[in-house]
Amino acid sequence: MPLLEIKDISIYYEDALILNKVNLNIEQGEVVCILGRNGVGKTTLFRGIIGLRPPTTGSILFDHEEMAGKAPYQIVRKGMSYIPQGREIFPDLTVEENLKLGTFITGKNNIPIRTEIFEYFPFLKERIKDKASRLSGGQQQMLAIARGLAGNPRIMLLDEPTEGIQPSIIKNIFKIIKDLNSKEGIAILLVEQNVDFALKLSTRGYILEKGTVVCEGPVDRIKEDSIVKSYLAV
Repeated sequence: MPLLEIKDISIYYEDALILNKVNLNIEQGEVVCILGRNGVGKTTLFRGIIGLRPPTTGSILFDHEEMAGKAPYQIVRKGMSYIPQGREIFPDLTVEENLKLGTFITGKNNIPIRTEIFEYFPFLKERIKDKASRLSGGQQQMLAIARGLAGNPRIMLLDEPTEGIQPSIIKNIFKIIKDLNSKEGIAILLVEQNVDFALKLSTRGYILEKGTVVCEGPVDRIKEDSIVKSYLAV
């Protein structure tokens, strides 16, 4: 059985249907991408999975347990981490304080920051007492990923991790995500407008169009010109 299985979830905003009977799954240790134009429901899907926008109908099974209807903190404590679009770090807190907040999701007190975090993000150790606002945009994105890692997740939901990031930093983020998957065994569910980045990182993908999955399968299939032109061209 998949680590995360989404079954026929639909989500409304007031009277507007944003997601319509979406199905997807991800196995432990997989990297799966969700692609599509702006406004097709990708972020809404993530918010539904993590409990910020509970589905109107459908089922969200994480490690065989129903998550639909649970509070976000309950879902996160099961081993799910969400790194939202726009990073949403706390700029007036230090790097250390941001990372400590990532440990609080476990529901336990005085959990130390994992030493592995500083192996993946060595600059954070050097900037540990700096306010997060002093970091560059790319460094803030890496801090957001590190904060998500601090809770020792089994799966990470990454929403647009390369948005507004310079190419040299994108390469670092690519390697870090790849290492988190291959070395830590963390499953990665990725929403990304950078199609090349997403397809190089993933083994499978889904394409959303108007709130519905219109294509799914191995990345080799997603890469077919006809599919890219039909659903991903601007």
